[in-house]
Amino acid sequence: MNDNRRPDKTFTKNDIEKYKQKLNIHELYELKSYKASSIQPDIQPWLWDGYIPLETCTLFAGKGGIGKSQTLMWLASVVSTGAVFSLNNTEHQIAKGSVIILSAEDHIKYTIVPRLIAANADLNKIEIIESAVDIKSKINERFIMLDKDISLLEQKIESIGDVKLIIIDPVTAYLGSIKENRSTDVRTFIMRLNKLAEKYKLATILNTHTRKQSNNDSPTSASDEIMGSSAWSNTVRMAFSFTRHHDDKDLFLCVASKTNHKEPPALSYRIKPFNLENNEKTINVSRIEWQEGKIDISADEAINKKVYEERCAIDIAKDFILKILAMGSKSKEDVYRAAENEEINPHTLKLARQRLKQEGVNIIMEPSQTDRRKFIWYIGV
Repeated sequence: MNDNRRPDKTFTKNDIEKYKQKLNIHELYELKSYKASSIQPDIQPWLWDGYIPLETCTLFAGKGGIGKSQTLMWLASVVSTGAVFSLNNTEHQIAKGSVIILSAEDHIKYTIVPRLIAANADLNKIEIIESAVDIKSKINERFIMLDKDISLLEQKIESIGDVKLIIIDPVTAYLGSIKENRSTDVRTFIMRLNKLAEKYKLATILNTHTRKQSNNDSPTSASDEIMGSSAWSNTVRMAFSFTRHHDDKDLFLCVASKTNHKEPPALSYRIKPFNLENNEKTINVSRIEWQEGKIDISADEAINKKVYEERCAIDIAKDFILKILAMGSKSKEDVYRAAENEEINPHTLKLARQRLKQEGVNIIMEPSQTDRRKFIWYIGV
């Protein structure tokens, strides 16, 4: 009878050692810790004060076609020149330095460089990484995988010397074997990038996409919209949502959706066409133009039209209450009757009164002195 059983594998000494290490992997690590007393508290350093912190990762999230990559090219440009600019009547100063760009979705020659030129970048200060090449043959070429190639990225940082910003667009294209839906993988990945940013005193921006929605699906929060594990938004110190304004589809918003610091004001921009003249050729590109005027909107309101419309309705009701009580007290019946004429429902009126109280405007509602069954509204002092 033929013995078709697979012959036993011959294990080498190296195989056995690897197996032992796998069984006792906890013995290969030790906990790294600090005495709290050994840490000197310090102020968070910023690349762009209030918006892009140094020594850590910032997350940009939004759907395609709304100018995230163009915003990143604008940031690369202002870092390359150390620009000073005014926005919403505030002067901003960006630290000057070199920029490293990893871009998997835009063509270097036809898109990235023309956009950088349109944004007035110093091209000598910007390094665009395309691939990893075999150091000996200079022929074998492969896509960059940051789970394996982060040491190569560090070598590039050291060779340039004054890197202030790294852009990874989109970050999910460079994960290698890392699973974007696995929290432990994502946290470890961001931790390694944070360590790199901290070591070289630079900022890292991770660009990513938001999930697709079905017709019956509405976003619950800006953080929930980010594709992959929630660790993407939870682990970074700053995250921004990019979206269209609900009332103006040509106006785009950049709103902080997560921050460990004071929340910066929301920003708005438009995407404008730009004709780049180069070597007797006209290259049609576009660039962002920041809009003046503060936008009073949260990230959740920006990505969820229903939440936004509810907030707008409450704002209208707040103005109504203040206006109707400006000349003196009113009965509850008169207030509700007037509100109905303005198409303000009782629930929204209640929320508006609560919101005014939170803002320090106390709307008193107490029984009438002449008829305890009736209530009077007035502005308290």
